[in-house]
Amino acid sequence: MPATPLAPMPASAALAPPMPAPREAFAAVYRANVGTVWSWLRRMGVRREEREDLTQQTFAIACQRFEAFDPTRPARPWLLGIAFRVAVAARRTLEAKAEFVDEAHGTADEALGPEARLQQRQARELLWKGLSTLSVEQRAIFTLVELEGLSMPEAAEVLEVPLNTGYSRLRLARAALTAALQTMTSKEAVR
Repeated sequence: MPATPLAPMPASAALAPPMPAPREAFAAVYRANVGTVWSWLRRMGVRREEREDLTQQTFAIACQRFEAFDPTRPARPWLLGIAFRVAVAARRTLEAKAEFVDEAHGTADEALGPEARLQQRQARELLWKGLSTLSVEQRAIFTLVELEGLSMPEAAEVLEVPLNTGYSRLRLARAALTAALQTMTSKEAVR
């Protein structure tokens, strides 16, 4: 039987990088974003004991939906949207809001002196207390835009809200946080 000649490969195909297998692509997305998802869940007030499970749950859902993910778009907003819905669902299952605690622990800047590190820690604690006064929706938009650095269109997409609703929630969150921080600092000054 004569051998069938192979058609020559187009030059553009030879130059294109091979498409990663879905498993490898998902593993790369996971490695690049697991820290971001974990820290965002922390900022949303998820307890330390729950954070690892909710991070895993976020990526389990993302893995199930990965074929529908558009690889031309950034993965971070997509994952934070999943994490937001996971955190809200977890929060709803808790009987008391007090179960969702705020942690003011963070990495200290070792280059700072002890007094500066103390001031930094106190400022972080004050911010966490202030964030705990916000509604879930306000806290989510504030942390996405102000702490995670997403643009408002990205944050609105993550939270699945209209763009103007996102702007409104951010404005209300800033006002509420400012008022809460002013109240807290004035109480501290009285002590």
